[in-house]
Amino acid sequence: MLRLFCVLSVCLSVCLSDVNSAWAKFRREKYTSFVITEGVGDDGEPVETIEDNINTLKRRQEKERFQNFKKTYSLIEETNQNQKDFQADINDFADYSDTEWEVKLFGLNMTRRVVEEGMFAPVEAGVSSEEIPDTLDWVEKGKVTGIKFQGVCGSCWAFAATSVLESHYAIYGGNLKFMSEQQLLDCVYPNEDACEGGWYSDGWVAIRSRLSNELPTEKSYQYLGSTTSCIRERGDNALVAANVDYPQIVSVPYREHQRGPIYDEDLANAVALGPVAVAMRVINNFKVYKGGLYTEQNCRNGNPNHAVVVVGYTPERFKIRNSWGTSWGEKGYAWFDRRIQNQCWIAKWAEYPKLTNTGRADEKESTDPCKSMTCLNMGVCAPNKDKTSARCFCPVGFEGDNCEAKSCVDVVKRCPKSTSKKCKNRRYQTKCPVTCGSCYN
Repeated sequence: MLRLFCVLSVCLSVCLSDVNSAWAKFRREKYTSFVITEGVGDDGEPVETIEDNINTLKRRQEKERFQNFKKTYSLIEETNQNQKDFQADINDFADYSDTEWEVKLFGLNMTRRVVEEGMFAPVEAGVSSEEIPDTLDWVEKGKVTGIKFQGVCGSCWAFAATSVLESHYAIYGGNLKFMSEQQLLDCVYPNEDACEGGWYSDGWVAIRSRLSNELPTEKSYQYLGSTTSCIRERGDNALVAANVDYPQIVSVPYREHQRGPIYDEDLANAVALGPVAVAMRVINNFKVYKGGLYTEQNCRNGNPNHAVVVVGYTPERFKIRNSWGTSWGEKGYAWFDRRIQNQCWIAKWAEYPKLTNTGRADEKESTDPCKSMTCLNMGVCAPNKDKTSARCFCPVGFEGDNCEAKSCVDVVKRCPKSTSKKCKNRRYQTKCPVTCGSCYN
């Protein structure tokens, strides 16, 4: 008995040591060099700055974060012990609580789904079986934009909507462009908080019915991760990513009774035409998925709570694009098992818009005054009523014509007047008054 007690004590101390070591590494990486995405540059790549989060962890209650992390660490170990086909690992959300996951990283709300008469197209054969390739990856074909991050907003539905539009537009005649999720957040559900969830096809309906069939570029209508006022004219006054005329939405048929061993052929046939938005149910081991074939079968106990996009397939797999950044999964992607029928619900509510006109608004020139204006620090430019001038709407704490200055209260150190050093405040790396923050070379 004493020997067993000693063995258990040694194991416990080693396990705690492993957790503490992993937490120290995670804490150091996340809370001292936190990346903030400020939009998309001309080259289509995210524009990022580094936030100095020295004091952030204290504000977020370190003890509570550590408890969440330990729970996640145990889940990772349990998953890796029980699963042979896929691996789990730490990602940027390892210190999130279950509530934070639901509020910040999900966002599929079936109660908001709009179904109008004549909205869905009749079931079509699509591509004939002779023309469907055995393997297809729209990412490798260059028809899918880079992985995005929905931030701390339940906006997965908007990211699924834009991802499908971006790809279909590129496949059928246009150029591949980053489209604006923020306009969907602002305009699809009037007087409601779109970060509390939505449905991807609602985004397409709103583009057609209220936004003149046009969606602006992500750069000209930047993502804030919160719902703001709808600027409907922005599609005409800013760089237009695409004209997305379409008559109806295609709902991919789902047949309950199928013969195996490979399932959901209808979904694969639809993906042969282009990426498809799907609903799924996220359970705990999907949160820590790192790579491999996701073979979970017990993920249909409850309604779907998240939206993703199917961007490819093989005879035995579906390739899934997520909106949780690149720290999750295989740099933002996952593989689902086609040997499991309707795995996690992905075949039940699969949809995409049937485009009828592409290229007409591609590379549309703009007279938007925002075109020549740069709003720093996640500020958003909007035209004034005269349409010839514009101003920046700045986040809390920033001010100035371009949101370039921080209204600092804490004076840590004054830079010598004889130097040209920049000033680094507590939250953002930016050029701010030398009386704010601590100076550096």
